[in-house]
Amino acid sequence: MAALIDWRSVLSRVRATLRRRGCSSQDADDLIQDAYLRLDSYQRTHEVSHPDAFLIRAAWNLAIDAHRAQRSHGETVLLDEETVEDPGGVRGSSTTEEAVLNWERMNRLSLSLGGLDARTRAMFIAHLFYGMSYQEIAQIQGLSVRAVGKHISKATLVLMRRMEGR
Repeated sequence: MAALIDWRSVLSRVRATLRRRGCSSQDADDLIQDAYLRLDSYQRTHEVSHPDAFLIRAAWNLAIDAHRAQRSHGETVLLDEETVEDPGGVRGSSTTEEAVLNWERMNRLSLSLGGLDARTRAMFIAHLFYGMSYQEIAQIQGLSVRAVGKHISKATLVLMRRMEGR
């Protein structure tokens, strides 16, 4: 007969380990949930003698995968809720499908922005989202207007390619 598992203790240990390794509390909980889904799926076709160990290892592997993805795709930049909810200045999408597509586009944009170097990203956001002129950005950054234009052009090109999936 299989031993009873103290799942609260296991979850607490996994969460603490992930937090020590740099995961936020919410990310740790998401990783644990994903690991549990993997365990549940695997148990449907295989016998798992130590489900607690399986859960711990799966959560750790997911954390490593997330870290590698973040490192190769850049940091995630979260846009404020107003921008995400209302990107075009029009309240209320006409369909749920449009709302989902807008949400997916905004997520892709956030990930793509995270892949830009910090200086280029800051200039692009200042210009596009805050309406700053190239001249204003140039004064703040200590660059020429032409250099700011090059940074914003570079960001626009990179984002267009990434938004198209290239």
